Amino acid sequence: MFDQVVICDWSAAATPKLGSDSIWIASALRGARSLPAAVNLPTRAAAVEYLAAVIDAAVAAGRRVFLGVDFSLGYPAGYAALLAPFNPPVAPPWRQVHVVTAGLLRDGPRNANNRFEVADAINTATQTALFWGRPRSNGHEHLHALNPTKAVPQGFSPNPLEPFRLTERTLGRPIGTNWQLLGVGSVGSQVLTGIWAIEQLRKLVPELALWPLETGLGCPDARRVVLAETWPPLFCKPVRGLGIRDEQQVLGTAHVLTAASVQQWRDWLAPERIAALDLGLRQTVLCEEGWMFGVA
Repeated sequence: MFDQVVICDWSAAATPKLGSDSIWIASALRGARSLPAAVNLPTRAAAVEYLAAVIDAAVAAGRRVFLGVDFSLGYPAGYAALLAPFNPPVAPPWRQVHVVTAGLLRDGPRNANNRFEVADAINTATQTALFWGRPRSNGHEHLHALNPTKAVPQGFSPNPLEPFRLTERTLGRPIGTNWQLLGVGSVGSQVLTGIWAIEQLRKLVPELALWPLETGLGCPDARRVVLAETWPPLFCKPVRGLGIRDEQQVLGTAHVLTAASVQQWRDWLAPERIAALDLGLRQTVLCEEGWMFGVA
């Protein structure tokens, strides 16, 4: 199925950072008896360059690569349509989200980024309380520190979209909403910076295709590199006291995936949960929201 698996645990840190809550990447060959050590990178720019180098080497050697990242590739249905003020509509909807996000976000070589400004600009342009969560000292007028469902800014509409995508609702396990950028359990900043990083990686890796947004269900033979949203707790459980949790998660996930059978891969890449959806919801998953790899 895949000759090499690369798993990336992402971070939205605003300064270079190593250790816990930073970027960890594990790479493993199928059938290998042992896994090499995970790599810890201090910045997102360094991570993009490293991933491109690993993938280039794999493709040059004729290997098919699966790249798993631990952030969402899409947002709840309807978000893309709200972004029309920033860009003429691009089809499919997930692409509109990526184009607008990459166009607005600035992420420097040492992790300095404008993610809160981007979220504030989107809230302002849409006149909707979509994103929330920011440093209390931050002065963005239309990006509240607290969940705006409790206090919608004057003149704004409450968020009409779901807090979670269909894949999270199907998972049925506690996970953060993409709308929350800061605070306990927040994942929104990782999504914004992660989508920006994917767009940078696409420039360096023309063979890259997003599952299932570009590949559809299953694994197309023509694609050398498939990138999917991968939530490590679906595949491994870190052991307290045995090192950094992020490091354990990327190594554990890489181990499970490289040891998986062809049938397991087929089940993951063509989930019965998606096949069982009605046509409208299936299109929502495949054209806008995406899906969490492993929710089969």
